[in-house]
Amino acid sequence: MIITNDKGRLSQDKIDCMVKEAEEFAEEDQKLREKVDARNKLETCIYNMKNTVEDRDKLADKIDAGDKEAIETALKDGLEWLEDNQNAGKDELKDELDDRKDEGY
Repeated sequence: MIITNDKGRLSQDKIDCMVKEAEEFAEEDQKLREKVDARNKLETCIYNMKNTVEDRDKLADKIDAGDKEAIETALKDGLEWLEDNQNAGKDELKDELDDRKDEGY
């Protein structure tokens, strides 16, 4: 007769399965975290420039109306891109941020 203390405990197979699932979810979570970070960086870049352009102490009174209008149009385009591309991946978001930085954000 063999007596085992298995009542109410998980089997090793069940534990292994749970660990595997946790690892898979961790990878998905990391990818989502990277995407959210990339989106936040792009949004921050756009809003920081918007605030800088509108702030009288920074740029608002120091740039001519034509330049200010061009910058505001570019910022509006950036916000529209974010709105239109809510499902954009991390790489797309990083590329858009790089493009915005190339434009002088």
